[in-house]
Amino acid sequence: MAEEGGGGGVSMEEQIAEAAIKADMEHRGWSGGNGSYYKQEFGSSKNGVHPHYEYHLTKEGLRIEKSPNVDNEDLTAQASSMLSRLQSEVLNYWPRAIDDLFRKWQDAGLPSWGGLAMNASWAKEGADEIRPGTTIDDNGSNLQVGNARLTADLGNLEKRTGQLAGNYARAFSDNYVTPLPPVLQGQFALGSVLAISLEAEKEIWLNTSRDLDSIRHHGLNAMRASAPKTGGGGVDAKVIVTVFAALAGAVAAFATAGGSLAVTAALTAAGAGAWSNLLESPPKKEPEPVPLGAGHPRDVRTNIEKALEKLNEGIRTQEEFLQQILRGANEVAGSKRGAFDLPPAAAEGTVLGKEQDVVVTAEIIAAITAQWIPCIAGDLRLARTKLGVDTAGSFDRPGGIGVGFNGPQPEFKALQETVIGLLGNTATELDEAGAALLSAARTIGLADQAAQAKYEGIAKQINDTNQNTAA
Repeated sequence: MAEEGGGGGVSMEEQIAEAAIKADMEHRGWSGGNGSYYKQEFGSSKNGVHPHYEYHLTKEGLRIEKSPNVDNEDLTAQASSMLSRLQSEVLNYWPRAIDDLFRKWQDAGLPSWGGLAMNASWAKEGADEIRPGTTIDDNGSNLQVGNARLTADLGNLEKRTGQLAGNYARAFSDNYVTPLPPVLQGQFALGSVLAISLEAEKEIWLNTSRDLDSIRHHGLNAMRASAPKTGGGGVDAKVIVTVFAALAGAVAAFATAGGSLAVTAALTAAGAGAWSNLLESPPKKEPEPVPLGAGHPRDVRTNIEKALEKLNEGIRTQEEFLQQILRGANEVAGSKRGAFDLPPAAAEGTVLGKEQDVVVTAEIIAAITAQWIPCIAGDLRLARTKLGVDTAGSFDRPGGIGVGFNGPQPEFKALQETVIGLLGNTATELDEAGAALLSAARTIGLADQAAQAKYEGIAKQINDTNQNTAA
């Protein structure tokens, strides 16, 4: 039996067990003051005299003290039987019972919300790399979000390729330039689903940590109060499980930068099903108080168990929502590939039209092929790196918690592989399209080596420094 009070590195579980022992002993007629000493008095009145004997239970065992007028009877067997029963039903029972309740809920075995938060931030940065910059109204102030330099590059690319003449120019515009902005918006949406999922998992385990602390704290108070003499025989203790709002919290964090609306808009345009509504308006169950207090320690234990079950229900519900979102996003990416990647067919034709608009020069061709296209491809590759964040083990927890021992990790990994595949493929297609355009330009004398070198240098500096503000 440990000393009561919680000092000396005694865990909350050990304190709850000690409080349960004390309450249980009081219910059995024992009294004691500090959790390590109990006594019970026996005897009856005889001829005006009150012979009695006392059982004293300490760390050393059970001893008997008799008053002088007690008959000289041997109480050893009775004491041994009583000690054996107390050890089985109280002293050894409660540490095991409380340990069993919390064994799978130890912090060391649960996902780290701090690690998930870092991964979520990294993934959000990746999604924002391919989010065309825009200005949104943030409570009356103009907020710049996304990649402003990417917006400028896309605008320049569209304007200047629109000034090119010939079959090749039209095919280049139709296959690459025109579909690129909506493709990037679709890829941003898929990447954002990854970021929101990591943020939601972070919220789940941050709230779980807080809820567990609350259950332990209020459970200890309820257990202490269940002692009939020193605790008052019960208290109206309650705990509120907050994990049910995790997904809503994650989406709200994304919505502060106008992100969630852009995500749902892109996914809906691509033909996403009803699951996308979970992002637009995530279910949020109002937390309900779970009672912990009771008049007997065994009833308190049952209530603590119910509170942990309610916590697990919240985790499971939130992770089931995440599974729906991740699976749905991956399915729409596979079935509506044109919304998330450039078409694989190469541009038709081998040369540009020989009669070019007067404003189209070798300098402009160099800007298109050596700066704007490489910079956009660079954004895609950087997004690919950040969205490919290693989450191995990040979702792991003991079996029986949430949707399984690795949570929604399989669904997350499947979508992640789809997204990094799309980003890499689009970047490669742009590289090849730019190279083909330059080759076509050479045939009509619109390629200049010095101009190419100049714009290659500009692109290298932009990509090396991750310059995302418009020049």
